[in-house]
Amino acid sequence: MFFITPNYLSTIFNDKNGMSLKDYINKLRIDNAKKYLIETNMKISDISKMVGYNQLSYFGSIFKKLEGCTPNEYRSKSGNK
Repeated sequence: MFFITPNYLSTIFNDKNGMSLKDYINKLRIDNAKKYLIETNMKISDISKMVGYNQLSYFGSIFKKLEGCTPNEYRSKSGNK
């Protein structure tokens, strides 16, 4: 539609935002997951699927990479059990 290749769009995004499109999407997903972890008692596996991760282990690794703790630890720290 705009005659821009995915690679070029990714390069432009990275130049303008200082992070890759993939990293930005992961950040948005994890930010949404944090809200669910704090505000609900949903299972972590259900939250993982709701925010776009089909594999719980991948969700856990991305969450830990960005937040420094597991989703369960994050929930415990927030006082929601």
